[in-house]
Amino acid sequence: MLRFVTKEQYWKVLDEGVMQDVHEYKPWHLKNIQDAIAFSWLFDKEDLSIAEVGAGDSRLVPALSKKNKCAVIDEYKGVGNGPKKKINAPGVDFFDCMVGSSQGVIASGLFDVLFSVSVIEHVPTRRLGGFFADCHRLLKPGGLMVHLIDAYVSDKDDGNCELWKVVSEYIKCLNGPLFSPVGELPISRESDLAFRTSYATNPDSMMRRWNLSSPALTEKRKVFQSCAIEFVLKKNS
Repeated sequence: MLRFVTKEQYWKVLDEGVMQDVHEYKPWHLKNIQDAIAFSWLFDKEDLSIAEVGAGDSRLVPALSKKNKCAVIDEYKGVGNGPKKKINAPGVDFFDCMVGSSQGVIASGLFDVLFSVSVIEHVPTRRLGGFFADCHRLLKPGGLMVHLIDAYVSDKDDGNCELWKVVSEYIKCLNGPLFSPVGELPISRESDLAFRTSYATNPDSMMRRWNLSSPALTEKRKVFQSCAIEFVLKKNS
């Protein structure tokens, strides 16, 4: 699975009541969309070992831990405007490290599922190969990996060259020996990244707030839309 999240897809998850017992992120923004899509892959899992990468102030781990053994992999150093304080989640294991450098901290083959919400866009492109290799190490054979990724998207077919450099690394991961894709792959070339009005998006009011906390991207936000990429793979045995 490598595709943009659509409004229809997001609304379907809400209409089916999947999120009714999950704490809503406030104020509402892109993370709410990403939470819903990530949880739609996981809400019916039971008796599995599930870890959230870069969980921060997780809304999903408390819900998932009711029927699964859950873990959080996060240094809680505030990276990407994230929190520095661990969530209160009884029974959840916390690993104080980063995926990509967890060797010696977390045992190999420990998890049935790894997932993240708004994390991978903060991993430098040059380190994505190591990040995915570590995900592979942490997962059991056949384990599932679900990532929801922030992306600033232009509506021009040739306007997403920077994003394409990053997405190319995702495609390299899909085509490599470690993982197999789950579901459809509508993104395969740079022109596939052009914004479409069917995509679920971050509200303009929230992007204005982000201008205050992260002003370096203000000019980009004026002409790019804030969307979510859904990236789902399964570890090869």
